[in-house]
Amino acid sequence: MTRSVNYATGLPRVFISYAWADGRDFANALRLRLEAEGISVWQDLIGMEGGHDWWLQIIEALDQVEFMVLVMTPGAMQSPTVCKEWRYARQEGVCVYPVKASPFLISPAYHVGCVMPISTTWIISGASSSMT
Repeated sequence: MTRSVNYATGLPRVFISYAWADGRDFANALRLRLEAEGISVWQDLIGMEGGHDWWLQIIEALDQVEFMVLVMTPGAMQSPTVCKEWRYARQEGVCVYPVKASPFLISPAYHVGCVMPISTTWIISGASSSMT
């Protein structure tokens, strides 16, 4: 499935998926870096509204974005919510970029797809050209 995104709407292009337990600081820094490059981002801290169904808000955000950055940490690889997010994103044709945020071994059971994790250095140093 190919996604068609209307850039004139101002909708976020990138969804950041992470585990609060060990990926929140990295996800926040990543969001700030992408926004500094002019890339619109959806992150739960700024995108969710209280009093509304949280999973429906996530689905609505994923239905609007073109890319998902999956912040890979041990907590994220064990999180049922993170797993649901990237599976839904892939089913809907969202391009998933896994970013290994900390040095740990990734079990084959948590294989995200046919893409290799992007190093932390690559994404933070400003090589975000594929999303611009």
